[in-house]
Amino acid sequence: MRLKNYQRAALEKLEKFLARAQFLGTAQAFAEVAPEGDNPYSKADYKPPHGVADCPHVCLRLPTGGGKTLLAALSVAKVARYMQKEFPVVLWMTPSNTICKQTVEALKTPRHPYRAAMDADFRGRVEVWDIEQWQQIRPQDLSDRVCVVVATIQALRITDTNKRKVYAHNENLEPHFRRFPHDGLDLEKHEGGGVKFSFVNLLHIHRPLAIVDEAHNAVTGLTAELHRRLRPSCIIEFTATPRDKNDKQMHNVLVNVPATALRDEEMIKLPIELVEHDTWQDAVNGAVVTRGHLARIARQEGEAIRPVVLYQAQDKNRAVTVDALKKHLLENENIAPEKIAVATGDQRELDAIVINDPQCPVEHVITVQALKEGWDCPFAYVLCSVANVQSATSVEQLLGRVMRMPFARRRKHRELNRAYTHVPETQFSHAAHALRDKLVATMGFGKDEAEQAVQQTLFESRDNDAGAMFEPAPEEITVARQPDFSACTAAEREAVTRAVEIKEEAGGGTRVIVKGAISKTAREAIVASVANPDERERIRHRLLHKNWQFERFRSPARRGQKFRPLPQLFLVFDGRELEASPENIESMMAWEPLKQDYLLSEREFSITETATGFKIDFVGAQTPELKVQEGGQWAIPELSEALQRWDEGRLARWLEGEIRTQYLTQEVLELFARHNVAALLARGHSLESLVRFKFLLARVLKEKLEQLRGKATKQNYQRVLFGAPAPVCRFQFEFSPDPLRYQYNHAYEGSYEFKKHYYGVIGDLKVKGEEYDCAIALDSSVEVEYWIRNVDRKPDAFWLPLPDDKCYPDFIAQLTDGRLLAVEYKGEHLYTAEKARLIRLIGGLWERKSEGKALFVMPSRKKDAPPIAAQIRATLRRGQAGAK
Repeated sequence: MRLKNYQRAALEKLEKFLARAQFLGTAQAFAEVAPEGDNPYSKADYKPPHGVADCPHVCLRLPTGGGKTLLAALSVAKVARYMQKEFPVVLWMTPSNTICKQTVEALKTPRHPYRAAMDADFRGRVEVWDIEQWQQIRPQDLSDRVCVVVATIQALRITDTNKRKVYAHNENLEPHFRRFPHDGLDLEKHEGGGVKFSFVNLLHIHRPLAIVDEAHNAVTGLTAELHRRLRPSCIIEFTATPRDKNDKQMHNVLVNVPATALRDEEMIKLPIELVEHDTWQDAVNGAVVTRGHLARIARQEGEAIRPVVLYQAQDKNRAVTVDALKKHLLENENIAPEKIAVATGDQRELDAIVINDPQCPVEHVITVQALKEGWDCPFAYVLCSVANVQSATSVEQLLGRVMRMPFARRRKHRELNRAYTHVPETQFSHAAHALRDKLVATMGFGKDEAEQAVQQTLFESRDNDAGAMFEPAPEEITVARQPDFSACTAAEREAVTRAVEIKEEAGGGTRVIVKGAISKTAREAIVASVANPDERERIRHRLLHKNWQFERFRSPARRGQKFRPLPQLFLVFDGRELEASPENIESMMAWEPLKQDYLLSEREFSITETATGFKIDFVGAQTPELKVQEGGQWAIPELSEALQRWDEGRLARWLEGEIRTQYLTQEVLELFARHNVAALLARGHSLESLVRFKFLLARVLKEKLEQLRGKATKQNYQRVLFGAPAPVCRFQFEFSPDPLRYQYNHAYEGSYEFKKHYYGVIGDLKVKGEEYDCAIALDSSVEVEYWIRNVDRKPDAFWLPLPDDKCYPDFIAQLTDGRLLAVEYKGEHLYTAEKARLIRLIGGLWERKSEGKALFVMPSRKKDAPPIAAQIRATLRRGQAGAK
C-alpha cells in the first residue's frame, strides 16, 4: 500500500513523539515534536488526560477525505512498540452506530485496506469484535493476537454503569482474571466488595490503546471518568475539527494536515467553483449544463468517469420539495427518469444501485438532509442547493461528497480537477462566505485555505461544445460613503475606473462592486469607507483574496504565455537514459551492510541492571532508571513464562521482522540481527534484558541500518553523478500554463506588488526576509522576463537530485535573452552546511550540462557578501561570458 506523503509524515511524527515520550515524558516530548510553522494548535501546552497522567494523549487533525481511518489502523503498530507489546488490545471508539458498523465490517474484511494494513504489521494475527461480541474473547486471544474492540463512545461513556452489560459482573470472565494479575489496580467492585469480572475491568487490566474517531465529539466531562475506568496506555484521536486552541478542553494536536496537502496528493477536487443565481430554477439549469459539459470532457479522459449532480431539496413544508425538484428536472430540463435517484428517509433509491459502476445510468441524485454516513461517490462533481446556503442544513456533508477525486488521481483536463456548486443567492458574496465558514467549521480547512478553495464565478450557458464558461465574479461591498481614491496614482485611478462600479442605494448607503484587480491603495480606500471598524479587517481580507482571483486571469500563464522548458539531468545506463531522481540513482547502488561497520557499539546500545530496574544507553543518550516492579509499561507480568519460549535464534528472527526493509533480503537482515544479538550477549547483556527491551533494540538496529545506508548512498551519489559516464541534460521540464496546477500552502499577502510572477498568485513567500529580498531583486531586474516562486515538495515543482532527497530551488526565472536561472537561497547559518555544499555542487553540474542555457546561483548574506541583487547580476554576467 502506497501512502500519501502527508500520511507517511503524520505516522513518522507520531512515532517520533512516542519514542521521545518513552523516556522524556509526554509533555516534554510534545513540546519538542509538535511545533511546526503551520500548526496553530501546537503552540498550546500539553494537557495530560485526567486520571491517567502517564498516558500519551494526542490528536491527529486531517481534513475530511484525508484517510483518518487508514492512519488509525496503521498507528496501532506504532503505539504497540511504545507499549512494549507484541499484541496490544485496541479499543476503537466511533461517534455513531452506523460508523461503528462500517468500521467493524472494514476491519473484519481481509482484503480491505484497513485490515490489510494491520495484517501486514502483525503477520495476520488480528481479531476484530463489535463490543456486543465481547463474551467471545478468550484469554489466549489477549496474549497471542491483536484484539480490536469497536464501540460507540456512547456505549462506554455513561454515568449509571448498571445500564451497560460491559460494566456488569460476568462469571464467564473468571478465567481472564485468574490468568492476568490485577492486585492493586483501581477496578470497579460489586456490592460484596470483590472485583467485578466485567469487560471494562478486563480492559483496565490490559491498558488498551484507545483510538477515538471524530474526537471533537468525545470532549465532555464524562471522558475523565471513562479514562479512569479504562486506564488506557495511549489515546490517539482523529478529527477534522479539533477544539479551538483557546478552549480549555482542547485536544493535544500533534499533527495538523492542511487541506492543500490533500489537493497536492490528488485526493480532493479544488477549487470549488461557486456560481450564484437569481432563482433556484436558474441554479438547477446551471448544474445540469455544468454536468453535461463535464461529461463531454470526461469521455476524453480514457477512464470511465460519469459526472453526477447532487441536489439538496427543501423540507416537505417548503416550496422546492423533492417532488417539485424531480418534476422540474423531468419536465423543464428533459432528464430521463432512469437518470434520477432520490435518497431521503422515505425513498432509498440509492440502496438498490452501485453508484460507482460506470454502467449505472444515474446522473442526478436528490436528497434533503445528509446522505447516509459512509456513502461515497467520487464521480459526484456538482452540488446544487435550492435553498439559501446560509440556512441550508447538511450542505457541508454534501459538499464533502463532491470533493472526492475519482481514482485519487489528477485528471488530464483541468475542469475535472474542480468541484462545482450552484446556488440561488440574490446578494453576491453571501453564499461564498457561508460556504467558506462551513469548510472551516466542519471540514478541517484553515481560514486562508477556505478563502482560496471557494472561487466565485460568473456562469454563461452555451449550446455548443464549449459548455459552461467560468470567470471570477464581482465582489460587492456596502459602504457608508463613496471611497476616496485621491491617494492613488494616475495609473491606479485608471484601473479603478475600469474595475470598480459605485451605486448609490435608494434607502441610503453605497454599494461598491469590484470587477477586476486593483492596487492595494485602492483597496484600502474602499476599506476605509466601511462604516463598522470591526468589519474592516474582514473586508480587507475579502478584497485581497478576490484580487488574487482577478490576477490569475490576467497573469502571463492565464494569457497563454509559455515558460520555456528547463533542463533536467538524465543518467546514462546500459545505453538508456533515466531521469536522475534519487530513486533511480539509488537503484544503481549495490548495498552490502555486512561489509560495513555494522555491529552496535557500546555507545549505540547498552543495558545496565540496577537494584530496582535498568538504565539504557542508546545512540549517545541515557534513559532515566526504568523501574520494572511498579506495574508500568516496563513490567511484563508474563515475562518469566515468555522467557521460556525465547532463545537467541528466536530473538534474532523477531528482530528481523521488525527491521524489515525493501532494500535487503530476509537472509541478510537475519544475519545482521543474529550477529548483533550475539555481540551484545558476548558483552555481558542477559537474554532477559534483551527480550524485555526488544522493541527498543529493534528501533536502534533500524536506525543503524539507516545510518549505514546513508553512508552508502552518499558514496553512490558521488560515483553516479560526478563519475563516468557523465549525466546529460534534456530540456523536458515544463511549468504548466494552467494556474490551478501551481500549488502552494499560503499565498503571498505583502504590500509590495510584484509585476513579473508567471502566475497570478505567489505561493509561500513571507512578507520580509532574505527570500523576499530575492523575489524583489528578480522582479526588479530588466533581464528577467518572468519568474516563479518554486514551492518546496509540490507535485509540479522543479527539483535537482540530492543523495537521499530533492532540492527545490526557491525561484526559477526566465530571462529576456532566452536563458533560465535557478536561485536557491541559504542564510548565513546554513550556507556552509553539508547540504548547502551538495546543492551548490549539483547546481553547478546542472549549469555546466545545460551548455550555457541555464544558470544556478546560491546567494549568501554573509557579512562580506555583496547585496543579493548584485550577486544575481554577477551570475547573469558570468553566464553571458561563458556563453560567448
